[in-house]
Amino acid sequence: MCTRTLKNSTTKLNTELAYAAAFIDGEGYIEYTRRPKKNGLGKVYNTICIRIEVCNTDHGIIRWLRDTFKQGYLVKIKPRKTKTGMSRPVLRWQLTHNKVYEVLKQVFPYMKEKNKKEKARKILEFYENK
Repeated sequence: MCTRTLKNSTTKLNTELAYAAAFIDGEGYIEYTRRPKKNGLGKVYNTICIRIEVCNTDHGIIRWLRDTFKQGYLVKIKPRKTKTGMSRPVLRWQLTHNKVYEVLKQVFPYMKEKNKKEKARKILEFYENK
């Protein structure tokens, strides 16, 4: 009986991770860039920008992502004026640096979109080779 319960919870977890990966693939943005940045004294350093953003007008899904991974924070984006009226309010889930790594470790096996999967692979390699 315990094995069945464990198996069902594992299946649910895998299903949720696959759904989250699909949502990040479809609606998300993954950034992994290296660029120079000046400090306050004018000295230039090479910096690495690592982040994930997922935006949607369905606030429930965005909150579900944050609650599932217990990482990142939510940003409310106000409606904008468009030619046909006002847009709907958007909710954005944002993660940076180590939090991105923690999420990508879980969803990477389920990701399908080629460009995002390549960026995710680079981020995982960056943290694993530190």
